[in-house]
This record gives sequence, C-alpha cells and structure tokens, in this order.
Amino acid sequence: MTTRKRDSAEFKAKVALEAIREELTTAKLAKKYGVHPTMISGWKKTAISNMASTFGGKPQEEPPISPKVVEKLHAKIGQLVVERDFCPKPPALASELKAKSGDARASRSRRPAEVQAAVAGPLKPVLPPPR
Repeated sequence: MTTRKRDSAEFKAKVALEAIREELTTAKLAKKYGVHPTMISGWKKTAISNMASTFGGKPQEEPPISPKVVEKLHAKIGQLVVERDFCPKPPALASELKAKSGDARASRSRRPAEVQAAVAGPLKPVLPPPR
C-alpha cells in the first residue's frame, strides 16, 4: 500500500505562483513538478482567494489561554510526575526477573507457590485400576 505524498506549503506556493504567472501550461507544470494538474489548479485557486487576506486586516492572534486552564494543566503535570516517580521501574532484563523469582520454572507458571509445591510432588495415576 502506498502512502500519500504530502507537499510542503512552500512547494505549493511556488507551483501556484508559477501557475498564476501562466508562463507554462498546467500540464507542463504538472510534468515539471510531478504532480497532477488538478492539484495545481486547486493550489492556484486557493492562492488567489487567500491573497486578499495577506494585505488586509490585522494579523490573526492566537486565542488567549485562561489562567484556569493553565492551572488545570499544571495540576495534571504534577500528578503525572508524582505517579511516574512513585511507581517502581520494571526490571530491564529477563535475567533480573528470574533472579527475583528464584526458580526459572516458577517464573513461567502462573500458579501460586503453594500450588506449585503440591503439584511438583510424585505423580499418581489418574485412571481407575483395571477390573
């Protein structure tokens, strides 16, 4: 499966500017830059429609963040730091797990140690004696 090619904004602006100049046809531009002619036409229309906003009005400001939101985020960061510092780190190697558990067979089993000890005894036949 192929992934879509994502062109940068600078590349799109460059191609759209050449399309607006109309020095080459859309088909030739498409061949030159390796994109579909429909893409170039869309970039050209977008560039022309957004050109007026470049020269007019105030620059758009980012919406202000309220102090309540900042306080909530700081509290969440603090909580995550405490959780990270409080939780023990997992052992890095499997050999450390075996060393902590003692017996390698016991570490593979999910049974409690008492059950393992009872099972580890001599095996008894399960079938009834013959008649």
